[in-house]
Amino acid sequence: MGVLGGQVEVKICGIVRPHDARVAEEAGADAIGLIFVPRSPRCVTPQQARAIRATVARVCCVGVFANADPRELLETVDTVGLDLVQLHGQEDLQYCQTVASELGVHRIIKAIRFTEQVDYELLAPYADAGIRLLVDGAFGGGPLPWHRLSDWHTRLAVPLILAGGLTPENVGTAVTVVRPAAVDVARGVEASGKSRAKDPAKIVRFVQAARNAAACSAAPQQTATRAFVRRHA
Repeated sequence: MGVLGGQVEVKICGIVRPHDARVAEEAGADAIGLIFVPRSPRCVTPQQARAIRATVARVCCVGVFANADPRELLETVDTVGLDLVQLHGQEDLQYCQTVASELGVHRIIKAIRFTEQVDYELLAPYADAGIRLLVDGAFGGGPLPWHRLSDWHTRLAVPLILAGGLTPENVGTAVTVVRPAAVDVARGVEASGKSRAKDPAKIVRFVQAARNAAACSAAPQQTATRAFVRRHA
């Protein structure tokens, strides 16, 4: 797997305003992330998320959860109309498969955090079960050691989404080194201040930098499997 046809998908995460969702869609992003983790400063309520969801027509809407009660998670999926679920806590394979039994495995993304070492043995059980993977860095940390992920396409049978410290300035290098199926950014495209609002110019630059790097990078293997798929696609 790898960059599909010279493309890389882009997710703008931590959306808290309808305007930011529209900007992301207009900039060419493939997905937006809506966070339902109470401790997150980017957390939204299901009602807020539904209003954001209603403002976009093309992008895939991903709900981000961490150690949520499965019943509450599924209720939020239905209330908001989420396309995919990203599990960003300590969810084990059994938990993921429980949620997948209700939604379908193609609608599940499991996020796993690493710092200096990337342990493929932690990733393999989820990949073998057909669950998409998102690799993130430590809380509040910088980018991952990208070179340690450069061989993911020979070791994982699912799309890999790269997150962790990405910005408009470094995403091109990250795409060139890792050649991920998709990249994910939140803080890296935010405006200054504490509102968690996005900076439209940063979103445009991020999308363009990721796509330009993908177009110049030879993908090691092509795949028809997308990282972000809408429910009714």
